[in-house]
Amino acid sequence: MHVSPQLQRLFTWAEKEGVLWPKLAYPVRFDPGYLGSQAAADIGPNEAIVTVPQKLLLTSNHIEAGELAEVVRDHPELFSRQHPWYEDLRLFACLFHEKGKGESSFWAPFVAALPQECDSVLAWSEAELAELQDEVLSVEVQSRRKELETHWRTFSEGLRTYPHLFPPDLLSLEQFTWAHWIVSSRSFGTKVPGLALGPIAEFLNHSIGSTYYTYGSATLLQSSPIPAQDRDEFLRDSQLSTPASYELLVLAAKATQALSGDVFTSLSHRARELDAMRFLQILTAAWQKPEIQTSEDAVLRIVTGPEQTYKMGEELYLNYGPYSNRQLLIYYGFALPQDPYAYEYVVVPLASILSEAKLEYVRSFQRTEKWAFKVKEGELCMSLLRTLRAVLWQGDNTAACFRPVDLDLELQVLARAGALLQTALLRFPTTAEQDRALAEGPLSLRATFAVQYRVQRKQVLSTQIHLLSLLEAHIASLHCTPSASTLLPASLQSYLCEL
Repeated sequence: MHVSPQLQRLFTWAEKEGVLWPKLAYPVRFDPGYLGSQAAADIGPNEAIVTVPQKLLLTSNHIEAGELAEVVRDHPELFSRQHPWYEDLRLFACLFHEKGKGESSFWAPFVAALPQECDSVLAWSEAELAELQDEVLSVEVQSRRKELETHWRTFSEGLRTYPHLFPPDLLSLEQFTWAHWIVSSRSFGTKVPGLALGPIAEFLNHSIGSTYYTYGSATLLQSSPIPAQDRDEFLRDSQLSTPASYELLVLAAKATQALSGDVFTSLSHRARELDAMRFLQILTAAWQKPEIQTSEDAVLRIVTGPEQTYKMGEELYLNYGPYSNRQLLIYYGFALPQDPYAYEYVVVPLASILSEAKLEYVRSFQRTEKWAFKVKEGELCMSLLRTLRAVLWQGDNTAACFRPVDLDLELQVLARAGALLQTALLRFPTTAEQDRALAEGPLSLRATFAVQYRVQRKQVLSTQIHLLSLLEAHIASLHCTPSASTLLPASLQSYLCEL
């Protein structure tokens, strides 16, 4: 494939400054039309594909020294932890400053070779967004666009007082959006000091594999290169809410059931305990970036995993991390055909699962008409089952409000969960079969990603419905046994219990 003058200049500069990529060929176009990197020779396990020395990493920490130090000092509201985007804004400022210096910048070959058009889902047209068949994600895109504009205003206002450092034409919303896309889609951040852009290392596309990146000694290898946890963020859509706490559901139960004072006190106490346990689990699982010190002799390396190999001619990949297709679309503009971290946000109107009396009571605590449940493929959506169990619970067995102990109640819970997911599946304007047939014809790259995204969402729901139906049939069969009991067997209680 033709190499542009800008790329050729980047290659010459990077090689001169010590970047190594002996078996990587770029750019190469792969089906269905995206650019990527190719193995120019066989690559074995634990082999460095790209090595970038410290001096060739443009990091957010650069702003603390030299000409930009006064900007950091004068604007802590932008470049300190006071701002939720402070590391991004630091790297934006570095990009704008180096871009404004033109050919006098050390980074000129790198900046000139960066793509100029944003390709994340934030840049998609309304018609392209509609192909995702995801109203919730469309709302999220609109919210992020507004957030981007808000941060641009404060950022540009703060830096316009330094025209000698930031040419005014670079402080436009268009340029800010460009910098946001570059940093979101091409930076390294979890295992390097600050956020960092690394020439050549940014050329590898994402795939679920064991090729990873590391920072530090030139001989450093990681024993566990790829994190296993799912770090998908919750939606920030103010019109939605995650399922209510146990205590809220218990309060709603009191509003609609003749509970004695002792029973209600017991329920409320247990609800607070379970809510505290859930909060502690979330807090404990939350990933915190470690403090990493810069070292002049350190390198950023992209390395194959202990069992990863590439044959000459194969596409080279880097595992960016446990991102869902939603995140991949928002940050990078693409989706994977099969993403193990894929999920579907099932939005449930409260009126569909709460009686009118309970609904009125919950409204007095939450200003929302919907709850959103994160449904993954291959595992039961425990948050949905937990909520339905508390919502549907009636009677004297208070343990059944929190735990899967009542056989009849669990049948109701599973049936209602399956019905809600089936309703969500039927809301799509096309079926998965129709989408797959569409994918066999000619499509634009964005349309291809949209179809892949919505097919897997439907697959997630179908699999979850199937799991629920199998479990419901198994529990129903317990009614037919000679020693039928109203209690669920301990093994099933353990399987269905989230805590």
